[in-house]
Amino acid sequence: MAEVLGSIKALDIKSNTVVKADHVDLIASTAINPQTHGSRLLAINKTIGADLTFTLDTVKAPGVNYNFVYQGNGVAGNDIVIICQGASDTFSGSLTHVDTGATDAASGVRANAGTHDKLTITTPAGFNVNLTSNTSVGDATASWIISGYTVGATAPTFASS
Repeated sequence: MAEVLGSIKALDIKSNTVVKADHVDLIASTAINPQTHGSRLLAINKTIGADLTFTLDTVKAPGVNYNFVYQGNGVAGNDIVIICQGASDTFSGSLTHVDTGATDAASGVRANAGTHDKLTITTPAGFNVNLTSNTSVGDATASWIISGYTVGATAPTFASS
């Protein structure tokens, strides 16, 4: 099983109401979709045992939101990849990166909305990455607006897949 739904509090249950879990634990590579993952905290397992890839569903409407979080150990060789599934979907926006190396400096990493459809976070110590779907009238491409931060010895990279 690739994911475990978070618990639901008894106070959240109301008659004639569809109750959604407040988070989803991601424990393996997963296809991300609005029905299961939208508007929920997507918590990545603290002890990553391998590289994990999360494939975003094709942008169909504006306003779908995913919030990926990880506060782990930065285990060597275990990376996180977030990739757009749609042929014309790309990332737009930027992330702040805090370097845990010798400099402890912060820097910005920007996505090129025209071509970047893959984000790689190399050996993270932690991150909080927010994605919101965006479509514009007359625009041939859809995008995921990205914001947030990463912490680790290596800055994340955006690329074309």
